[in-house]
Amino acid sequence: MSTLQYREVEAWPPLAWLAVCESAHDDVLVLHGTQVEAHPEWFCEAVWDGEFEEGGFDQNDRVYGSGGRLREGRLRFVSCGVTFDRLHHVVRGGRTFVSNSLACLATGTELELDVTHPHYLKDFMSIKRGYRGCVRQIVTSEEPIELTYYDDLVWVDGRLEAEPKQREKADLGSYDSYRRFMASALEGLFANARSAARRHRYEPLVAISSGMDSGTAAALSVPHGLREGFTFRTARRGKEDSGQSMAKALGIEVETFERDDWHRYDLPEVPFLLGDARGPDVFYRSAENLIAGRLLLTGYTGGGLWTTRKRLSADTMPRVDTSGLSLAEYRLWVGALHLPVPAIGYAQMAEVEAISFQPEMERWRVPRSYDKPIARRVLVEAGVEPDSVARYNRASTVLWVGESTFLSDASREDFAGWLRRNEERLVQAHGGPPVADLPRGGPDVAVGRRLAEFARSAPGRQHGMKAIARWLLRGADPTPLMRYFLPWAMEHGRRRYGSPDLSR
Repeated sequence: MSTLQYREVEAWPPLAWLAVCESAHDDVLVLHGTQVEAHPEWFCEAVWDGEFEEGGFDQNDRVYGSGGRLREGRLRFVSCGVTFDRLHHVVRGGRTFVSNSLACLATGTELELDVTHPHYLKDFMSIKRGYRGCVRQIVTSEEPIELTYYDDLVWVDGRLEAEPKQREKADLGSYDSYRRFMASALEGLFANARSAARRHRYEPLVAISSGMDSGTAAALSVPHGLREGFTFRTARRGKEDSGQSMAKALGIEVETFERDDWHRYDLPEVPFLLGDARGPDVFYRSAENLIAGRLLLTGYTGGGLWTTRKRLSADTMPRVDTSGLSLAEYRLWVGALHLPVPAIGYAQMAEVEAISFQPEMERWRVPRSYDKPIARRVLVEAGVEPDSVARYNRASTVLWVGESTFLSDASREDFAGWLRRNEERLVQAHGGPPVADLPRGGPDVAVGRRLAEFARSAPGRQHGMKAIARWLLRGADPTPLMRYFLPWAMEHGRRRYGSPDLSR
């Protein structure tokens, strides 16, 4: 029968953990950061819909974070109830390693990523196909690292096996029943996060923009004690995106940040790249002092679940994009839990999507691409003026391609140094010295960006104008080098975890 043996590592990210399982030992060694909750029969860095003291995060899929639970001699490693976080495991040297962090697992097992592998970015992007159809291995120099989204992993009889997560099917047959379900779930989640029995309590904090998804997440959460939030003044291309007016209507105190303030941090992109090899959520670092130690509420998945334009109905939870995935490692570093509010009940997405097409929702629809009747109704019924509800989405994610900068200044220099150190191996896969392809600035690039922006906003297709803009921007395209983001970030991630002591 398995038992849990804990070892706290003060220097680690506060929410990271690594479990070492061996068939020759009954005890499972769990190394963990300072905010991981450790109990005789369970450990976690998670919030779930249930009493915290009971440790029942293995009994429904409304769990956000991860952990391990002993029941009847079986140790179940519990993954996140949505595909924003994942478990990582590998069998190596007669031992089975499981972790909530890719960097932690790679460090503990001394596995190196393959710097010539060209598809790390595509591998993570594949989660859009759902948790069954995505790429489920990360290539290394030796054994591949296995990825597990949504499903759980069970250690029993000296083996690790995947098992489906336990689900509680809810009544989501109408808008009213959906609202009751969301209210009940949020009430339970917030009570769990604030439990006095916790080693560290988490107060909710919402990221709110001018868009409907984050505003709706806030509106659903306010009745259960949400009082604070933050917003960014602008989105991509400098467009106004402040959620101040939305927050004021909902009675939330909001602090405003500049989207690009993340540049002031040292190598700010690293933890985000470790989450998905792309790092589009790096702008959250601008609000890091507020996010640290909180229950971060976002509107992620609302774009696929609440819209009438992109039907995704499937029991494997496909997504329209991977927004939020790059928070997976970052939140461990700052000790934050992530609750994408629209994703509550995501496993029943077909039923949620069907609500938008019911006759009672017709009055909440708009004949445009930003047609989100559920979100619009929630906001208006919460007191937001109908005319102020957004008619289109302004995105804040950092895409690198087309941005005014490619990495922060210090990161660009460090990345160039990494390319030079690995040039001999990279040339074989790249076809030329990769450091020569670092995006460049100059007057051509500046004109190209202005022309591309005008072409996007001008009426008509503007094919010729876009072609000229692409030609001018050819020297600023970082796409060929993004394949190396993950191996570069991993070099720094390994330093963050040091040399863990795995002795018993």
